[in-house]
Amino acid sequence: MSDNVLLEKIRGWIVKYYGIGIEDLSIQQNNIMELPDKYPFLFRAIKINEKVGFAANRGVIKNLQPVISKLSKEEVFSTFGSFEISKITLPLGYGVWGPTWFMFTDKYSVDFSKGMNVVDLKKKEIAKIDNKIFWHVAIDESIKSYGVYKNNNLLAVSSIQHRGEDVYEISMDVHPCAQSSGLGKAVVSKAVNYIINIGKIAMASVGVFNIPSNRTLRASGMELLIVDMKGLPGDFMVEPQALGVPLRGYNVLNRYPFWAMNNNIKENLEWYKHYDK
Repeated sequence: MSDNVLLEKIRGWIVKYYGIGIEDLSIQQNNIMELPDKYPFLFRAIKINEKVGFAANRGVIKNLQPVISKLSKEEVFSTFGSFEISKITLPLGYGVWGPTWFMFTDKYSVDFSKGMNVVDLKKKEIAKIDNKIFWHVAIDESIKSYGVYKNNNLLAVSSIQHRGEDVYEISMDVHPCAQSSGLGKAVVSKAVNYIINIGKIAMASVGVFNIPSNRTLRASGMELLIVDMKGLPGDFMVEPQALGVPLRGYNVLNRYPFWAMNNNIKENLEWYKHYDK
């Protein structure tokens, strides 16, 4: 797949979604564009092919500029960058989240669903999905959903949402008891091929720490095009420890002892309240 060809196909989508055009990207970090007042994020940053673009609410640009100009691209698009930029955004009620990888494809995927009995979920089946388990999947916004059942229990699900222009986003979850079983690849490849079959572009976003999901998306033919940072309303949130393992059968150890962990990180009580735990 040619990155340049695919980028041209999503050029209009990038402007609408990020408030930043491809032509606005630069190897320099000396400009922050102004976001519309009704834009849902206080701050947005993207990196494409080593070029970067920044956009923010009018009232925060002046204070953000000195911070961003002192950081390298690698520092901005990192955990360190989210901490440094949040020093400016938190007093306004926003914490910066990222980096997040946005992956795309306009090609058919290898069909991993063979032998997996992947089904096209109907409305009554979708209504029964437990969002305490399948919480990554935006069921209410879905135009198409796929699932895998065993003994009438849902083990994996993927959904497709229209994100504007020709871009359709895939989200996916696998039940904790069925992870590393290939079911994620099965439902994602079904979703990718549905999107390509209708002549559109498949997209998925994933945290850099989520190794299993990254592997699943890559196996389904998706490639990284955009690195994203954004200001989200509410408290500052940190990413979890890396998910998954490099290779089965080998130990994965904490580099730091427990007493050296960051004691400033608190339990997200609102999360437990939302999921009734």
